[in-house]
Amino acid sequence: MKKILLILLLFPLLGFTQMLNLPVSRVLNIKGSSIATYNNSNGIFVPEGKVWQYIAVTGETLEYFSNGNLISRSYPLLTRISVTPISGGTVEYLDVRMNKYFVIPAGVNFRITNDMHDNEVISIIEYDLNSQGLSYNTPQKTTPTLYPNPTSSLLALNSDKEYDIEVYDMAGNKVMALTGNNINMAHLSTATYIVKATDKSNNEELTYKVVKN
Repeated sequence: MKKILLILLLFPLLGFTQMLNLPVSRVLNIKGSSIATYNNSNGIFVPEGKVWQYIAVTGETLEYFSNGNLISRSYPLLTRISVTPISGGTVEYLDVRMNKYFVIPAGVNFRITNDMHDNEVISIIEYDLNSQGLSYNTPQKTTPTLYPNPTSSLLALNSDKEYDIEVYDMAGNKVMALTGNNINMAHLSTATYIVKATDKSNNEELTYKVVKN
């Protein structure tokens, strides 16, 4: 339970970050009085599989002149969010001063607790977590590049591994054989060649078509 509370208490820090990089489900514009505790509202729950991000409330900043000076006053959104223990039990509530980009997770009940924004509109973006699959991306395997291609002499594999390398002409004749990750083709005639490089650590074979000019 303490862990859940800690996570939720840290959410306001996200107010200084950019918007979430997730698919947007919808944009909500909610009248303050419709989710106000003083109107005995039950609030509104963030749906499962979604996450909300608070963007703005109209009338949050009031500007006026006083003695010839422009005065700007901020009226942040004061909210109450519910915290339900994973293992069940009594629901607890947190009263929060909500910053821009504040994140509200699925299952949380959201209400406002002050009448300052009773007739204002609260704007929220809803993101879809389900479409992301919530799975970690498997690192993509990259194939070493043989460069430069075309070449007039030297070639190199951009890998620190050691390879058994064979070079063939287009007729299938082996014209070079070496070990390493560099090839000197300076003595070969201008033509197109096939380079086969076998990784000595796992016997994986790589094949390249190289133009010698």
